[in-house]
Amino acid sequence: MMLTWNTDKRTMDDRMEPEQDLLQVEIAIPGSLKIPLYEDNTLWLSGHTWPSAKVISEYFSWRWPAPHDTSPTDAMPPIDDASSSASESSLDSGIEVIIHHEPPQLVALELGSGTGLSGLFLASLLNTKAIPSLVMLTDLPEAIPLIQENIKLNNLANAIATPLSWGHNIEACAALRLLPRKPDLVFASDVVYWNHLHPQLIACLDFIVQDQTTEVLIAYKEREAVKEHEFWLQIGKYFEMEFVTEWPELYALCHSDGFYLMRLTKRLVPLASDISDDFISLKMLQVNYDPDG
Repeated sequence: MMLTWNTDKRTMDDRMEPEQDLLQVEIAIPGSLKIPLYEDNTLWLSGHTWPSAKVISEYFSWRWPAPHDTSPTDAMPPIDDASSSASESSLDSGIEVIIHHEPPQLVALELGSGTGLSGLFLASLLNTKAIPSLVMLTDLPEAIPLIQENIKLNNLANAIATPLSWGHNIEACAALRLLPRKPDLVFASDVVYWNHLHPQLIACLDFIVQDQTTEVLIAYKEREAVKEHEFWLQIGKYFEMEFVTEWPELYALCHSDGFYLMRLTKRLVPLASDISDDFISLKMLQVNYDPDG
Protein backbone atom coordinates (compact mmCIF):
# COMPACT_ATOMS: atom_id res chain seq x y z
CA MET A 1 0.00 0.00 0.00
CA MET A 2 1.36 3.44 -0.90
CA LEU A 3 1.58 5.81 2.04
CA THR A 4 0.39 9.34 1.28
CA TRP A 5 0.54 12.72 2.96
CA ASN A 6 -2.53 13.52 5.05
CA THR A 7 -4.34 16.05 2.89
CA ASP A 8 -7.04 17.09 5.35
CA LYS A 9 -7.64 20.81 5.95
CA ARG A 10 -6.36 20.99 9.52
CA THR A 11 -3.55 23.45 10.10
CA MET A 12 -0.10 22.40 11.22
CA ASP A 13 -0.95 23.64 14.74
CA ASP A 14 -4.13 21.54 14.78
CA ARG A 15 -2.15 18.44 13.90
CA MET A 16 0.24 19.06 16.80
CA GLU A 17 -2.41 17.88 19.27
CA PRO A 18 -1.24 14.80 21.23
CA GLU A 19 -3.64 12.42 19.52
CA GLN A 20 -2.35 13.37 16.07
CA ASP A 21 0.42 11.67 14.13
CA LEU A 22 2.55 14.77 13.57
CA LEU A 23 5.16 15.54 16.21
CA GLN A 24 7.64 18.39 16.54
CA VAL A 25 11.10 17.45 17.80
CA GLU A 26 14.43 19.21 18.15
CA ILE A 27 17.64 17.42 17.27
CA ALA A 28 20.96 18.75 18.56
CA ILE A 29 24.19 18.06 16.72
CA PRO A 30 27.02 17.91 19.31
CA GLY A 31 29.07 21.11 19.38
CA SER A 32 26.93 22.74 16.73
CA LEU A 33 23.32 23.64 15.90
CA LYS A 34 19.88 22.47 17.00
CA ILE A 35 17.41 21.66 14.25
CA PRO A 36 13.65 21.70 14.96
CA LEU A 37 11.58 19.52 12.66
CA TYR A 38 8.31 17.68 12.30
CA GLU A 39 8.06 13.90 12.14
CA ASP A 40 4.95 12.25 10.68
CA ASN A 41 3.97 8.72 11.69
CA THR A 42 1.64 8.42 8.70
CA LEU A 43 4.63 8.48 6.32
CA TRP A 44 6.19 5.31 7.76
CA LEU A 45 9.92 5.30 6.91
CA SER A 46 10.01 8.77 5.35
CA GLY A 47 8.36 10.39 8.36
CA HIS A 48 11.04 9.44 10.87
CA THR A 49 14.57 10.70 11.42
CA TRP A 50 17.08 7.88 11.05
CA PRO A 51 20.36 7.72 13.00
CA SER A 52 22.78 8.06 10.09
CA ALA A 53 21.27 11.45 9.24
CA LYS A 54 22.66 12.67 12.54
CA VAL A 55 26.04 11.03 11.82
CA ILE A 56 26.47 12.76 8.46
CA SER A 57 25.33 16.01 10.09
CA GLU A 58 28.09 15.62 12.67
CA TYR A 59 30.54 15.19 9.80
CA PHE A 60 29.23 18.36 8.16
CA SER A 61 29.70 20.15 11.50
CA TRP A 62 33.35 19.07 11.55
CA ARG A 63 33.94 19.90 7.90
CA TRP A 64 32.24 23.31 7.99
CA PRO A 65 32.43 24.25 11.69
CA ALA A 66 29.98 26.85 12.93
CA PRO A 67 31.57 30.15 14.01
CA HIS A 68 31.63 29.17 17.69
CA ASP A 69 33.17 25.77 16.93
CA THR A 70 36.96 25.39 16.83
CA SER A 71 36.99 22.00 15.11
CA PRO A 72 39.30 21.51 12.10
CA THR A 73 37.80 22.23 8.71
CA ASP A 74 38.12 20.70 5.28
CA ALA A 75 35.77 23.02 3.46
CA MET A 76 35.34 22.92 -0.27
CA PRO A 77 37.10 25.75 -2.12
CA PRO A 78 34.90 28.35 -3.84
CA ILE A 79 33.62 27.37 -7.26
CA ASP A 80 35.16 29.62 -9.90
CA ASP A 81 33.11 28.64 -12.93
CA ALA A 82 29.69 29.32 -11.44
CA SER A 83 26.71 29.83 -13.62
CA SER A 84 24.95 33.14 -14.25
CA SER A 85 24.22 35.34 -11.25
CA ALA A 86 20.47 35.07 -11.55
CA SER A 87 18.21 32.25 -12.61
CA GLU A 88 14.60 31.28 -12.12
CA SER A 89 12.98 27.86 -12.25
CA SER A 90 9.88 26.10 -11.05
CA LEU A 91 7.95 22.85 -11.14
CA ASP A 92 4.29 22.27 -11.89
CA SER A 93 3.95 20.45 -8.54
CA GLY A 94 3.68 23.67 -6.56
CA ILE A 95 7.37 24.25 -5.88
CA GLU A 96 8.01 27.95 -5.36
CA VAL A 97 10.06 29.81 -7.96
CA ILE A 98 13.69 29.91 -6.84
CA ILE A 99 15.71 33.03 -7.62
CA HIS A 100 19.50 32.81 -7.25
CA HIS A 101 20.71 36.34 -6.58
CA GLU A 102 24.37 35.32 -6.54
CA PRO A 103 26.17 32.16 -7.66
CA PRO A 104 26.31 29.69 -4.76
CA GLN A 105 29.71 28.43 -3.73
CA LEU A 106 28.16 25.08 -2.84
CA VAL A 107 25.27 23.29 -4.56
CA ALA A 108 24.19 20.12 -2.74
CA LEU A 109 21.52 17.51 -3.43
CA GLU A 110 20.25 15.00 -0.88
CA LEU A 111 18.63 11.71 -1.88
CA GLY A 112 16.02 10.08 0.35
CA SER A 113 15.81 13.07 2.68
CA GLY A 114 13.01 11.72 4.88
CA THR A 115 12.31 14.43 7.47
CA GLY A 116 15.25 16.35 6.04
CA LEU A 117 17.53 16.54 9.10
CA SER A 118 20.90 16.36 7.35
CA GLY A 119 19.88 18.64 4.47
CA LEU A 120 18.34 21.16 6.87
CA PHE A 121 21.42 21.01 9.04
CA LEU A 122 23.79 21.55 6.11
CA ALA A 123 21.78 24.52 4.85
CA SER A 124 21.65 26.04 8.36
CA LEU A 125 25.35 25.44 8.91
CA LEU A 126 26.34 27.08 5.64
CA ASN A 127 24.15 30.05 6.56
CA THR A 128 26.08 30.52 9.81
CA LYS A 129 29.29 30.50 7.77
CA ALA A 130 27.85 33.06 5.31
CA ILE A 131 28.64 30.64 2.48
CA PRO A 132 26.30 31.22 -0.49
CA SER A 133 24.67 27.85 -1.05
CA LEU A 134 21.68 25.92 -2.31
CA VAL A 135 20.71 22.61 -0.72
CA MET A 136 18.08 20.52 -2.50
CA LEU A 137 16.25 17.89 -0.43
CA THR A 138 14.53 15.11 -2.39
CA ASP A 139 12.37 12.10 -1.66
CA LEU A 140 9.22 10.38 -2.89
CA PRO A 141 6.41 12.81 -3.84
CA GLU A 142 4.34 11.96 -0.75
CA ALA A 143 7.24 12.95 1.54
CA ILE A 144 7.79 16.42 0.05
CA PRO A 145 5.08 18.33 2.00
CA LEU A 146 6.69 17.29 5.30
CA ILE A 147 10.14 18.40 4.10
CA GLN A 148 8.69 21.73 2.92
CA GLU A 149 7.15 22.30 6.35
CA ASN A 150 10.53 21.60 7.96
CA ILE A 151 12.26 24.05 5.63
CA LYS A 152 9.72 26.71 6.67
CA LEU A 153 10.16 25.78 10.33
CA ASN A 154 13.88 26.51 10.02
CA ASN A 155 13.42 29.68 7.92
CA LEU A 156 15.85 28.48 5.26
CA ALA A 157 15.99 30.49 2.06
CA ASN A 158 18.86 28.35 0.75
CA ALA A 159 16.97 25.03 0.88
CA ILE A 160 14.32 23.62 -1.45
CA ALA A 161 12.42 20.34 -1.65
CA THR A 162 11.37 18.52 -4.80
CA PRO A 163 10.28 14.96 -5.72
CA LEU A 164 12.96 12.59 -6.93
CA SER A 165 12.02 8.92 -7.07
CA TRP A 166 15.08 6.75 -7.66
CA GLY A 167 15.27 5.44 -11.19
CA HIS A 168 12.79 8.01 -12.55
CA ASN A 169 14.92 10.07 -14.91
CA ILE A 170 12.10 12.51 -15.70
CA GLU A 171 11.90 13.51 -12.03
CA ALA A 172 15.70 13.61 -11.84
CA CYS A 173 15.88 15.95 -14.85
CA ALA A 174 13.20 18.20 -13.35
CA ALA A 175 15.12 18.35 -10.07
CA LEU A 176 18.43 19.12 -11.75
CA ARG A 177 16.81 21.93 -13.76
CA LEU A 178 16.01 23.68 -10.48
CA LEU A 179 19.72 23.94 -9.67
CA PRO A 180 21.94 26.72 -11.02
CA ARG A 181 24.51 24.09 -12.08
CA LYS A 182 25.32 20.44 -11.48
CA PRO A 183 25.69 19.60 -7.78
CA ASP A 184 29.06 19.81 -6.08
CA LEU A 185 27.86 17.38 -3.42
CA VAL A 186 25.31 14.55 -3.49
CA PHE A 187 24.63 12.88 -0.15
CA ALA A 188 22.33 10.35 1.48
CA SER A 189 21.95 8.48 4.75
CA ASP A 190 20.37 5.15 5.69
CA VAL A 191 19.35 4.33 2.12
CA VAL A 192 20.98 0.94 1.45
CA TYR A 193 18.79 -1.50 3.39
CA TRP A 194 16.21 -2.59 0.84
CA ASN A 195 17.66 -4.93 -1.77
CA HIS A 196 14.83 -4.39 -4.23
CA LEU A 197 15.69 -0.66 -4.35
CA HIS A 198 19.42 -1.08 -4.96
CA PRO A 199 19.15 -1.02 -8.78
CA GLN A 200 17.00 2.13 -8.71
CA LEU A 201 19.30 3.93 -6.27
CA ILE A 202 22.41 3.01 -8.26
CA ALA A 203 20.74 4.10 -11.52
CA CYS A 204 19.76 7.41 -9.90
CA LEU A 205 23.29 8.11 -8.66
CA ASP A 206 24.77 7.14 -12.02
CA PHE A 207 22.35 9.53 -13.75
CA ILE A 208 22.67 12.63 -11.57
CA VAL A 209 26.42 12.37 -10.93
CA GLN A 210 27.87 13.33 -14.29
CA ASP A 211 31.60 13.32 -13.62
CA GLN A 212 34.34 13.21 -11.00
CA THR A 213 33.82 16.82 -9.90
CA THR A 214 30.71 15.82 -7.92
CA GLU A 215 31.44 14.34 -4.50
CA VAL A 216 29.09 11.64 -3.19
CA LEU A 217 28.73 10.87 0.52
CA ILE A 218 26.67 7.99 1.92
CA ALA A 219 26.27 7.33 5.65
CA TYR A 220 24.71 4.18 7.00
CA LYS A 221 24.51 1.97 10.07
CA GLU A 222 25.28 -1.68 9.45
CA ARG A 223 22.25 -3.83 10.28
CA GLU A 224 22.19 -6.73 7.81
CA ALA A 225 25.69 -6.88 6.38
CA VAL A 226 24.98 -9.47 3.67
CA LYS A 227 22.14 -7.43 2.16
CA GLU A 228 23.97 -4.12 2.51
CA HIS A 229 27.15 -5.49 0.95
CA GLU A 230 25.18 -6.26 -2.20
CA PHE A 231 24.68 -2.54 -2.74
CA TRP A 232 28.37 -1.76 -2.39
CA LEU A 233 29.37 -4.63 -4.67
CA GLN A 234 27.00 -3.34 -7.36
CA ILE A 235 27.69 0.38 -7.12
CA GLY A 236 31.41 -0.30 -7.39
CA LYS A 237 30.86 -0.86 -11.10
CA TYR A 238 30.22 2.87 -11.54
CA PHE A 239 31.97 4.51 -8.58
CA GLU A 240 35.29 4.32 -6.80
CA MET A 241 34.89 4.46 -3.03
CA GLU A 242 36.73 5.19 0.19
CA PHE A 243 35.97 5.65 3.86
CA VAL A 244 36.02 9.26 5.04
CA THR A 245 39.05 8.53 7.19
CA GLU A 246 40.07 12.18 7.61
CA TRP A 247 37.15 12.63 10.01
CA PRO A 248 38.51 11.65 13.46
CA GLU A 249 35.13 10.53 14.81
CA LEU A 250 34.52 7.90 12.14
CA TYR A 251 36.69 5.19 13.71
CA ALA A 252 34.85 5.36 17.05
CA LEU A 253 31.43 5.48 15.41
CA CYS A 254 32.31 2.47 13.27
CA HIS A 255 33.64 0.30 16.10
CA SER A 256 31.14 1.25 18.80
CA ASP A 257 27.91 1.58 16.81
CA GLY A 258 28.54 0.18 13.32
CA PHE A 259 28.27 3.48 11.44
CA TYR A 260 30.06 4.01 8.14
CA LEU A 261 30.60 7.11 6.03
CA MET A 262 31.65 6.49 2.43
CA ARG A 263 32.90 8.87 -0.25
CA LEU A 264 32.18 7.86 -3.85
CA THR A 265 33.76 9.21 -7.03
CA LYS A 266 32.36 8.53 -10.50
CA ARG A 267 34.52 6.21 -12.58
CA LEU A 268 35.60 7.59 -15.92
CA VAL A 269 34.53 4.27 -17.46
CA PRO A 270 32.32 1.66 -15.72
CA LEU A 271 33.99 -1.63 -14.89
CA ALA A 272 33.51 -4.49 -17.32
CA SER A 273 32.40 -6.62 -14.38
CA ASP A 274 28.97 -6.07 -12.83
CA ILE A 275 30.44 -6.01 -9.31
CA SER A 276 33.50 -4.72 -7.48
CA ASP A 277 34.90 -6.05 -4.21
CA ASP A 278 36.49 -2.69 -3.30
CA PHE A 279 34.12 -2.18 -0.37
CA ILE A 280 34.94 -5.54 1.23
CA SER A 281 38.66 -4.78 1.10
CA LEU A 282 38.15 -1.27 2.47
CA LYS A 283 35.93 -2.54 5.27
CA MET A 284 38.54 -5.06 6.38
CA LEU A 285 41.13 -2.28 6.56
CA GLN A 286 38.74 -0.03 8.49
CA VAL A 287 37.76 -2.71 11.00
CA ASN A 288 41.39 -3.64 11.65
CA TYR A 289 42.64 -0.05 11.76
CA ASP A 290 44.28 0.94 15.06
CA PRO A 291 44.39 4.74 15.48
CA ASP A 292 46.94 4.35 18.30
CA GLY A 293 49.16 1.98 16.34
